[in-house]
Amino acid sequence: MKPDIDQAKSGVIYASLASIVFLVAAATADGAEKPGCTIPTFEDNFLDNSLDKMKWSILNARKPEAEHPKSGLQNYSANGVKTGPGGLQIVISEKQPGSQYWSGRIGTKQAFLYGHFEFEAKLPVGRGLWPGLWMRTPTNLPLNGEIDLVEAFGSDPNAFQSTLHPWVDGRENRQYCALISVRGLSTVKRPACATVSDKIKLSSNLSKDFHTYAVDWKPDQITWSLDGIPYFSVREEIPASPMAIFINLAISPLHDGASDESLRLPQILAVRKVRVCEGFN
Repeated sequence: MKPDIDQAKSGVIYASLASIVFLVAAATADGAEKPGCTIPTFEDNFLDNSLDKMKWSILNARKPEAEHPKSGLQNYSANGVKTGPGGLQIVISEKQPGSQYWSGRIGTKQAFLYGHFEFEAKLPVGRGLWPGLWMRTPTNLPLNGEIDLVEAFGSDPNAFQSTLHPWVDGRENRQYCALISVRGLSTVKRPACATVSDKIKLSSNLSKDFHTYAVDWKPDQITWSLDGIPYFSVREEIPASPMAIFINLAISPLHDGASDESLRLPQILAVRKVRVCEGFN
């Protein structure tokens, strides 16, 4: 059953999956708890000329198809991770024109259990690109939960997807997801996801300016927000294992279609702040 999105104006969409079913709550955003982070327990503005190795690891350079066939066509390299006065830049480029793509991926050394998590980011553009701002159990541990704040689409910089993967020891029977479009209906189609196209309206697409992508993760509920406006919430199968934070920029025809002339490399996923408030302090 598809939700009646007209009922969700000025409200939060609540997802309930018995067999991928989405229900729209009558509650309004004005009545919802406002997201925010006043006393961070983890924060990075990426202003130094090198990545803070006490906080972050630059993740492996092996071709990620070995991890999952959807993971992308890129290799990950430290050369794809840059920091400085403008913040963090995850840069995707070609080793040689028409050959292998190179990009960057980082993850926190610390894992977190519950709290408010936010990224200030500006998304890249170009068909095939797959930027990600997300969380999961640390890679050296069994996969027991994943929260994707942003899985964006280079072909449509007006849209992105937010997802809860309720993994249990690397297996999941369902996903809870929403496709958000900030400037009318998206060209991207995700039939299994709730569609949010009239909740948040922006004058320009998500590649033009920085925006705050956030999630509030509680033991009984997860709520996603954009620029302080909640748009999606899940109250089932909430993960209870600590998660690390990951930032990466992939290119995947399985996610966003084969690249075309709209993809002009290099492209940059820019992040100027990551902030965590554990325990909603």
